Amino acid sequence: MVRFLGLSLLVAVTSGLTVWLFESGGVDTVGASGLIFGYFGYVVVRGLFDRHLIDTLIGVVMAASFAYMLTVTVPGTPGVSWLGHLGGLAGGLLGAWLFRDRHPRNTPPPTPPTSPGTPSPRTAQPTTPDSPRADLHKELGDLGLL
Repeated sequence: MVRFLGLSLLVAVTSGLTVWLFESGGVDTVGASGLIFGYFGYVVVRGLFDRHLIDTLIGVVMAASFAYMLTVTVPGTPGVSWLGHLGGLAGGLLGAWLFRDRHPRNTPPPTPPTSPGTPSPRTAQPTTPDSPRADLHKELGDLGLL
């Protein structure tokens, strides 16, 4: 949940700042399409930065499915604030870099040391990186569902 809120704030700020700094005077800009472009950019490149195959494949499918969206980020589309879209897209790319996984994938998380004779607490067994469901558990954890 923290990652989602942080990404949303980052994209809103980059999209808004891009319009505020570079849009010519007398142009009204309204809407949340910059936020949508930011989410799009995040999903497309997140797998590359995290080096996760499943996330990379999802990004490739999303990029292929919604590539037409990028046609409104070029100047000249009447009635469309292309700067807001471009700023949101840049914020999503930056968010994918800032919110990437920073730990190696194949190493298990560290376990707290226990002194000899102290029984370890009973907890659910974590999914090992070699487990067929490790990617699913990672995705659910990223969404805040685990």
